[in-house]
Amino acid sequence: MLDLLRQRRLDAALAQADEICRLAPEVPMSHASVALVWENLDERSEQVEARFRRALELDDNYILARAGLARVMARRGDVAAARAMLAPALQREEFHFSEWRTILLAQRAIALFDGQSDELEGIAQSLSELEELARG
Repeated sequence: MLDLLRQRRLDAALAQADEICRLAPEVPMSHASVALVWENLDERSEQVEARFRRALELDDNYILARAGLARVMARRGDVAAARAMLAPALQREEFHFSEWRTILLAQRAIALFDGQSDELEGIAQSLSELEELARG
């Protein structure tokens, strides 16, 4: 599904995410996957939030859902709630690439709404470095 997102084949990614969710409704990643595709389609913001919330209900420590919700909250202007949602995720000492990337994207959404250009530059640099590491 992530390859389909990278290729901007969003309809195919959504079909795949929906199928994953249908087959594994008890798995937090399945709900977060659907939310991620909808978020990339810039549609269904209420459903994006609901899917991220469902994933978080299934696993309160699921960083991808927590950061996804923080992005949703920041985009609607609720920066305090976005920061509060993200705070527990930042308590960890180690992150998977995808977890750290989604945290940075949430921090970027918060900084964009707050107009924090200095912070945006640092986040952009961190994202660029992370992508460079991923390319190996």
